[in-house]
Amino acid sequence: MTFLVGGTNLVNRYVASAIFSPSNTLWTWGNNSSGQLGIGTTTLSAVSSPVQLGSTAIWNSFAVGQQFTTGIET
Repeated sequence: MTFLVGGTNLVNRYVASAIFSPSNTLWTWGNNSSGQLGIGTTTLSAVSSPVQLGSTAIWNSFAVGQQFTTGIET
């Protein structure tokens, strides 16, 4: 996955992970049991491939916790 090359601010908390791509898009992966990946569902699932949050969103900052991912768009 080429977007990880040059990615910044990799965060891994408990069961979810997130990373900024070089163009400030936000990608998440991991366990989505409480909706913590921000992909619009709380269905228990393990997401092994990164999913982009907001197809047109450019993110300024983000945080990942045990049961959430949150961010501020530019």
